[in-house]
Amino acid sequence: MKHDILEQQALAGLPLECYVVDSHAHIGTGPSFPLYRNDVDSFIESMDRIGCDVCCISPYAGLKNYADIGLREIVAAVERYPDRIFGYITADVGYPESIERQIKTGLAAGLTAMKIHVSSARLPYSHPNYVKLFELANEHALPILIHTWGAELPDLEPLFPRYPKITFVLGHAGSCQREKYAELALRYDNVCLELCFSASPKGIVEYFVRRGLVDKMLWGSDTNFYSCEHQIGRVVFADIDLGDKYKILGRNAARLILKRELPESYI
Repeated sequence: MKHDILEQQALAGLPLECYVVDSHAHIGTGPSFPLYRNDVDSFIESMDRIGCDVCCISPYAGLKNYADIGLREIVAAVERYPDRIFGYITADVGYPESIERQIKTGLAAGLTAMKIHVSSARLPYSHPNYVKLFELANEHALPILIHTWGAELPDLEPLFPRYPKITFVLGHAGSCQREKYAELALRYDNVCLELCFSASPKGIVEYFVRRGLVDKMLWGSDTNFYSCEHQIGRVVFADIDLGDKYKILGRNAARLILKRELPESYI
């Protein structure tokens, strides 16, 4: 079997020589979920091992109704490595009076995307507490990385046409109901798919590519919950064209989340 250049680099234990963006990661610690070596310097070490240029990180505290603490953690990480770390804004949806202040504080700090998780306050994404969050994200054209596991999709679908300036990034795409994920991404211009999934079924990357979604697929690791080396291998060794791997590994996230247009010559 002939391996493409990315497979060769991975099999040799070398960093990938292409533009790589990890669109889904978490830093810091929460009140009930300690994470081993979950500091920004450890992230940079992992990124360097695999050849990751930019890691998009949300603070774990910010997903557990400690968004003010999380904001301080993520801003400190971005300030330490401004060219390598891209920070997500989080907000305490369980305390709606805080949402506008927290989002505007994140914007003032230079953060330009959001992360939300349905478990933050045990409220579905259709709950009224989310309205201000979505309104502000739409006003500022913020991408939102959204935790999903299939069951949340019916609550989310009405939001896609209602907030057309938001890029909705469906996390863990294909974790359940892969056909529904594909249908939503095909139906709505502002919906794309993020791929991290620890027990991913064989062929999920190929399935989405076959459905014509390669320009809307983003690689993410969910580090430090999952191994970034394990997660990137799912794309590197997928049975898809090399050019499609370049898109999924970094070019799509550069355009959809980082809002950077890479030269065509830059792989």
